[in-house]
Amino acid sequence: MGSGIAALLANSGIDVLLLDRRSPDNDDPNQIARSGISRQVQHRNFIRPEFAERIRAGNIEDDAS
Repeated sequence: MGSGIAALLANSGIDVLLLDRRSPDNDDPNQIARSGISRQVQHRNFIRPEFAERIRAGNIEDDAS
């Protein structure tokens, strides 16, 4: 649901920080949020595909402050 809201905001011209749980994969702690963004791209929920670049992936442990 959060990635869908992020897509709506990105379509409106707003830069978004999408936060989710920290991934157990230490090589990519933002993998869960990043997969949500990818899911929105696959479902074509962006007016223009490049609008997905307005969303930055993060996690609540490292980026919520």
